[in-house]
Amino acid sequence: MTAWRFDHPCNPGIVDNFYPRYASKTPSDFGINAPEWNDLDQVEQAILDSMQSLMQSLSASRDRQILPSDVVDALIDHVVRTTKTSREFEEMNPTCRIPDDLALYPGRMSHSTCMCFRVGRPLLWKCQRILWIGWKDPE
Repeated sequence: MTAWRFDHPCNPGIVDNFYPRYASKTPSDFGINAPEWNDLDQVEQAILDSMQSLMQSLSASRDRQILPSDVVDALIDHVVRTTKTSREFEEMNPTCRIPDDLALYPGRMSHSTCMCFRVGRPLLWKCQRILWIGWKDPE
């Protein structure tokens, strides 16, 4: 299995949708014995746990190597699913603000940029080398 390292290669439009507060999650939802999110380390751990869970489900759903584009797609899909009710509310009520009810309208809508890349020997280089070695000049 591929080990993924998250260095927040995304802007707040992506990362904020993993914040437990925007998902209406409590510390107990993550096995933390605390009434509120007061400790930044707890919040960061919850974010990492959520991202790791997403990557594990991505890995379990693929019977091939996970590509960087798969990771980007999974992150964007997560944001789209998380903000669905908020987006629908805004589409139906373009002049109204979204109610402050994160249980009904979870997530945080913002512009979203996401980048993922594989570190190491590029797969494309291997493919190009195989094609080059196997190529024969038609006569």
